[in-house]
Amino acid sequence: MKIKFDAYEIAQSPLHGADKIYSRPAIVNPQTIPTRDVMEKVSGECTLTPIDISAVIGSLARHLNQQLLQGNAVHLDGIGTFSLSLKFDDATKPKADLTARDVRVAGINFTPDHALLAEVQREAKFERSSALRSSVVGEGDAILRLREYFQNHRNITKRTFQELLGLKYGRATKLLLALEAKNKLGIVKVGQTNFYYPGPTL
Repeated sequence: MKIKFDAYEIAQSPLHGADKIYSRPAIVNPQTIPTRDVMEKVSGECTLTPIDISAVIGSLARHLNQQLLQGNAVHLDGIGTFSLSLKFDDATKPKADLTARDVRVAGINFTPDHALLAEVQREAKFERSSALRSSVVGEGDAILRLREYFQNHRNITKRTFQELLGLKYGRATKLLLALEAKNKLGIVKVGQTNFYYPGPTL
C-alpha cells in the first residue's frame, strides 16, 4: 500500500534573512491505529492472547515511566529509544540563577532504532493525493458519502467514518455529533463501540 501525501508551502523565517518559499511533504489524513488492533495483529503471529499482550504493554508503560522519572533513557531493540526533553519556564533567566523550580518536562523524545528506520525508508512507497483535508470536509460532504455508504451497509463506526472521509479523530467526532443532533444519524452503543445508522432526515 502506498502512503498518500500532499505538498504545502512554508516561508522561511525573516529572522534567517530570507523570504524564500519552500515546499514540504505531509501525509494526507493519517489514521491512528488503536491498541486493540495492534494486540489482535500481534496475537495472530505468536502464542500470546490479546489479554497477555495488553498486560505486557501495561507493564512496559509502567517500567518506561519509572525509568524516565529517574532521568534514564530506555532502548527497545527493533523499536527505538525513549528519553525526556526538558525546558526552563523562563529561558531568558541567567544560568547561575536557575534552580530545580525553573525546569519542566517539555515532552518525551523518541529516536527510532536504526534498523526500523532503515526498513521503513527502504520499503516506503508514495502516491500524490488530492484528498480533502479534515478542516474543509463539511456536513454536506459527509451526508453525500454516508448516503452512498448506507446503500450497502446497515451501520457505520467512527473509525470507518474517519476512513470514508479521510478525517482526523476530533473532526470526525464533531461531524458525527452535528449529524446526530440534526437526526441525520441515529446511534446505538454496543460495549465500547458506537454504531451509527441512517436517521430520518438523512
